[in-house]
Amino acid sequence: FRLVVDFSCPDRVLFVQANGQSGSLLSPYRGNFVPYMRSGGLVSIELDMKKVRRKADGILRLRPH
Repeated sequence: FRLVVDFSCPDRVLFVQANGQSGSLLSPYRGNFVPYMRSGGLVSIELDMKKVRRKADGILRLRPH
């Protein structure tokens, strides 16, 4: 896992993790970050919630029983 944070611009965070976005063996996203990890590349994380909601496919709410 690599994480780069520029504290002068905290809304811009870059990361990559070796196994991809999902830890599930059956997920199509299991290894989608492998090329980034091999090349030293990083992926941007959006932290502005207004932008996140605008770009989201949906919202998953997890609630305890």
